[in-house]
Formats: sequence, structure tokens, C-alpha cells
Amino acid sequence: MLQAVGAPALLILIWSTGFIAARAVAPHADPNLFLTFRFLIAVVGFTILVRNVPWPER
Repeated sequence: MLQAVGAPALLILIWSTGFIAARAVAPHADPNLFLTFRFLIAVVGFTILVRNVPWPER
């Protein structure tokens, strides 16, 4: 249940706050460094959500 609701909610949260966070950070940080941290946070979040999802059988 958490994966079915959590993954889309996390995607929407990360995607929708991108512009706001980028505008706030732009005067203070390098854009590439900001994007690197942002993508790392997204990878960790999605990894936590899908770690118990069973893989399809061959």
C-alpha cells in the first residue's frame, strides 16, 4: 500500500518543488551541485519505497 501511494506522492512532491527550490538556491549554490543533491535525494527516496517490491519472475 505504501509503495502504491508513497511513490507517486514522492514523485509529485519532488517534481512540483523543483522550480521553487531552484529559485531559492540559485543565488547561493552552483546549479549542477544543487541538481546532484536533488537527484541523490530522489534516488534514496525511491530506493526506500521500492526495496520490498517483488521482482517479476522470468
